[in-house]
Amino acid sequence: MEKGRASRRNGITVFVGDYDPNGEPRLGLGVRERRSAVKRNRARRRLRAAAAQCGLPPRDVVIRVDTGVVDMEFQELVEQLRSAVVSTT
Repeated sequence: MEKGRASRRNGITVFVGDYDPNGEPRLGLGVRERRSAVKRNRARRRLRAAAAQCGLPPRDVVIRVDTGVVDMEFQELVEQLRSAVVSTT
């Protein structure tokens, strides 16, 4: 993404790109969990589910999370993600 805005909340960083009326919205996920592929994949699944509940904007969105987010309660994850997305739009 060349242009856009970023926001960070409790280990969750959200990058939202500029709106492209000809392109489809895309979701990118980055998880910083080096110890275990199982935890990394679980975090990705949880992020996809949380993003579905947040109502992401029709833009390119990249979500990067730190290690501690893997063990965060799901509802807290949804609220933190929603807060970060709202502050970028």
